[in-house]
Amino acid sequence: RGRPTVHAYAAEILRGRAEESLRKRTAESLAMLAGDLLLLWSRELLSDQRVQKFFRRMADEVIIGEGLDVALAGKRIASREELDRVIALKTASYSFIRPLQIGGACARMEKALENSFARFGACLGTAFQLQDDSFDAERDREKGIPTYFTRGYESEARERIGEKFDEAERILAEGPLSPESKVSFAELVKFIRHRTH
Repeated sequence: RGRPTVHAYAAEILRGRAEESLRKRTAESLAMLAGDLLLLWSRELLSDQRVQKFFRRMADEVIIGEGLDVALAGKRIASREELDRVIALKTASYSFIRPLQIGGACARMEKALENSFARFGACLGTAFQLQDDSFDAERDREKGIPTYFTRGYESEARERIGEKFDEAERILAEGPLSPESKVSFAELVKFIRHRTH
C-alpha cells in the first residue's frame, strides 16, 4: 500500500530513456516478468505438504463458493444459511483463513496457531464481507446479487458485523501469537473495521 505498482515504478525508471509508447510497453512487460518470477517462487513454497494442503482447500472452497453464489443469483429467496455458506467459502476462506494458514505453514506454525487462524479468519472474513455488502447494497439490489442486504436481513447483518469484529479481536487477544504479531493483526482488524468503502 502506498507504493507504485511494478509497471508504474518501471515506467518512472525508464523516463527519459525511451519514447513514451515504448516506455509504457517496456514497463508493462517488466511487470509481467516480475509476476512470472513471483509465481515461480511461490511454487517453491507450495512444495511443502502443509502449504499444499491449505492451497488445495482454498482452491476447492472458492470454486464451490462461487458456484453456490451463481446458483443463489437465480433464486428469489436465499436463506441465511445459504448466504453464510457463500461468505464462508468465498470470502472468509479465500481471503482470510487459508492465506493465514498458508503463511503459517511456510513459517512452520503449530497446530494451535492453525486453529486460531481458522477461527480468527472466519470472523474477520464474515465481518469484511457483510461490511462490503453494506457498501454495495444499492448496486447489488439493482443487479439481483444475493446478500443479507438484498434479501431482507439488513438489520441482522449490521449487528453481526460488529459482533464478528469483536469476536475476531477476542480470538486474537487470546491466541498463541507473539505480542508483536498481535499488534500487527490488531491494526489490520482496526483498518478493516473502520474502512468506508
